[in-house]
This record gives sequence, C-alpha cells and structure tokens, in this order.
Amino acid sequence: MSHLRLIAAAALALVLVLPATALAAAFEVGGTVTTTDGAPAVGAEITILVQGTDQIYATTTDENGAWALQLDAEPGAILEVNGTGLPTSTEPDADGCTTTTTPSGQVNATIPAEGDVPAIDFPLDNLLTGIVCVDATPPDTGGGNGGNGG
Repeated sequence: MSHLRLIAAAALALVLVLPATALAAAFEVGGTVTTTDGAPAVGAEITILVQGTDQIYATTTDENGAWALQLDAEPGAILEVNGTGLPTSTEPDADGCTTTTTPSGQVNATIPAEGDVPAIDFPLDNLLTGIVCVDATPPDTGGGNGGNGG
C-alpha cells in the first residue's frame, strides 16, 4: 500500500511542477484593421502581447486590412493587440519642416474558456505626429578659419 502512495505522490508532484505553458493551447486569432475613415489599413504592423508572459507575436495586414496569427495561450489570457499603420510625410514647408504622421491603435481581447476567439477588429484611430525641421544653412558662429588658434 505504501508503494502505491509513493507513486501517487510522485505523480502529483510531477503535475504540480509542470510549467504553465504545458496547459496552453494553440489559438487562431485574427481580425481587420481600418483607418479613421473606415478604409482597410493595408500593410499595418500588428503585434500581440500575451499579458503576464514574455510572448510577443507579429504580422502584417493584407490588402483588405485583415490579419491572422496562431498563438499559444491559456484560456482566459488577455491579449494586448497593437496596430501601427504606414506613416505619411508632408513636403518641407517654408521653414524646412516636414511633418510625419503614423496612425496607431490598440485593443485588448480575452481568450475564451471555450470555443474560437472572436474576430479582433479595431481602427487605427490614434495619430502619432512628429515634426523635423532642417536648416540647410549652417549658423555663423564667428569662428574664423577653423584652426585651433595656436
């Protein structure tokens, strides 16, 4: 009888030390990303972070703004889904400044306990803007011939 208890205790110990990823399953996730005017966000970069883990997945949207990934996660896992669209830049203005705008968006989704993951659709509704100004004429620093003065 003690031999049976020893085997049961060893089996229980083995189950308790299995990594949490052993309980994970493969899930197909996907959806559609749109621009602020509802058009497909073609070529947008999609990244998914499985919260509480070091798992990051990435893909790019197709000509319809659609994307799909297969990932390993546990039911109930929260996914942070981020999208970054293609940047657009203006021509330099009178001051030599160029403005670049990059659309982005984010949504969280939860892996259901049972069944398929519903489509994760979201817009790139946050515009990140940067301005770079280039002065093509170097400033006059009054520095003579550039020697070391000696």
